Amino acid sequence: MRIGIELVRRGLISMEELFAAVEMQAESQPPIGQLAIRKRKMNMAQVFQVLAAQADENEPFGIIAKRMRFLTKRDIADLLLLQSEETLSIGACLMQSGVISQATLDEETARFRAEFRTTEAPNSVARLETVA
Repeated sequence: MRIGIELVRRGLISMEELFAAVEMQAESQPPIGQLAIRKRKMNMAQVFQVLAAQADENEPFGIIAKRMRFLTKRDIADLLLLQSEETLSIGACLMQSGVISQATLDEETARFRAEFRTTEAPNSVARLETVA
């Protein structure tokens, strides 16, 4: 997301294009219940039980599934990591929609990382690896 904001700041994409990319990214995110079924952590009936409870409560799927003892804390962490890995990055969304080229994204990401290294604490650089 930070790279998207930087691209807007530099005038390479519009705020509307970034917003569309964020929407595309959200749509690419697989639901935790779907991942739990695929990884055989839960069955369909259990997922539907959690979804039914979720309709009445304002809590995330994983919290309810843990409370119902369908998932462990470790299961949830694994599924959230998998979800993150399978969700398109902002950069990928911008490229898929034709807003920016791979070459431009690579160049701007390198520039952003270089600027970030000079303005942020050294320990912060590791967080940057998830930007693009």
